[in-house]
Amino acid sequence: MQTMASDLHPGLAALADPVCWLIAAMLHDADLMPSAGLSAAEFDYQAALIAQERGDAPETAAAAAERFFGVIAPDGFYSPAGAAFMPCYHALRALAFRCRQRGYDSLTAAAAPPQEARR
Repeated sequence: MQTMASDLHPGLAALADPVCWLIAAMLHDADLMPSAGLSAAEFDYQAALIAQERGDAPETAAAAAERFFGVIAPDGFYSPAGAAFMPCYHALRALAFRCRQRGYDSLTAAAAPPQEARR
């Protein structure tokens, strides 16, 4: 059985209105997109900025990506406009997996072609 937003908190009952839901989805996406960045280099930059703003020690790209894609935005974007950015979201998530698997220190490094391909 699907849980209704109003069952979770009475203040969320307004989300039953499609217009309110769309506005909430757009605000959600607008908040997350700059954090995700639109490229590997932008993700690395934003992750470092967020760590600095929070006063956290810089974390590895794999740890930052795992937290972002696993905890903060596991489902990506919700709004119709955000759907246009889902291919970028999936590409960055794949880079995060490669970063973790291969021990790269940034998503930018994970995005670079292998040394053999550069010759």
